[in-house]
Amino acid sequence: MYRLLLISICIAYPVLILGREAADGAQLASVDRVGNYRTREDRREAGLGTEITEWLTFSGLVEVETIREVKAFDNTLSDHYDFTTDPAVQAAFDVSLFDIFEAELIFEYSEDPRDPLMDELIVATDVGNWGLSVGRYYVPFGLYYSHFVNGPLLEFAETRGDTFQLDYDFNDIVEVSAYVFDGQTRELGSSSKDDGWGLSIDALLLSGRLNIGGGFLSNLAESDEEFLREEFNNTFEKKVGAWNAYLVYEADSWDISMEVLKATEPFREFDPTEDKPEAWNLEMAYFPTNNLEFAIRYERSKELIDEAEEQYGLAITWRLLNNISTTIEYLRSDYKRGFVEEDDDVFVTKGNTLALWFAFEF
Repeated sequence: MYRLLLISICIAYPVLILGREAADGAQLASVDRVGNYRTREDRREAGLGTEITEWLTFSGLVEVETIREVKAFDNTLSDHYDFTTDPAVQAAFDVSLFDIFEAELIFEYSEDPRDPLMDELIVATDVGNWGLSVGRYYVPFGLYYSHFVNGPLLEFAETRGDTFQLDYDFNDIVEVSAYVFDGQTRELGSSSKDDGWGLSIDALLLSGRLNIGGGFLSNLAESDEEFLREEFNNTFEKKVGAWNAYLVYEADSWDISMEVLKATEPFREFDPTEDKPEAWNLEMAYFPTNNLEFAIRYERSKELIDEAEEQYGLAITWRLLNNISTTIEYLRSDYKRGFVEEDDDVFVTKGNTLALWFAFEF
């Protein structure tokens, strides 16, 4: 019953007040309101943006995150897991020349040994309605819009690689992108690695309040989830793609988002119960002031290895100072029975996660 109530609030509240706000005339949502980084683009641009020269800007970000998770198992025993991450540090340099050329270099350090020191390097230029980007960065597949510290389940498709991207902008309303990137997987029996590619479309409507889009990724095994890396040495019998779609509406004091992501066909390497992952995420946030945010989430997944089938919760974000923010959140997870195995013949049934996050921008 409480799950149905949570979904109803997410859907009904915007419907009730959307008409009233539209009648007052569309206005761009405040860009100065609090919130941890709702998209990867937001995080990329975090920091105060100190101008070193006319063409060089520096920004920095330090984050500290503490997570406590309690899981329940089908044998009635419970285990407690504490995860405390050391500060993650991001430094970004933005170079702008001649109004058409821009380069962005982002360094990030964390305790995760899989993450390189150089997180992203983007060199971009715009000529008329055309845009060209090259470098190592996250490809534009999926928006992953969220107000929570713990990202949504559908982040399993987030993909970073050496990328060449071409964009076309229609009147600052619709942008279409095509890209190719250097992959790490290869077809079984082949000695050469696969080159991934993708397409995306993004539209800003209602004076920028409504953002809708979608896309296609040719090879889901190239995502940061690395589905085939350990057991199958990054080889695939048949390439599995994925598609996504999203919608975000931002009003003056609230927003609502919905995103879905799904594999196009099963992985031949996996058991039939976990060979075609998919997930969707629904969130709503309310901003009583520019310094305070309340957000709720309801999401589900299917055949997503080692993840919950259903997850929902609440997050509260407060900006203490102009450059210091904190978030506290709670998530409840329900697992498909007999799906996520912790130890031999012991399966996870439920989970409770409490997270505390601090960010300092400079």
